[in-house]
Amino acid sequence: TVDYSCNQQSPPPPPAVVPQFQLPNSSIFD
Repeated sequence: TVDYSCNQQSPPPPPAVVPQFQLPNSSIFD
């Protein structure tokens, strides 16, 4: 578990999801 002792009332947001259009086209449309 991550320790939020420095900012307990405001934990960091979840990792941003990378949009599909930023991924290689071959892995999606091929």
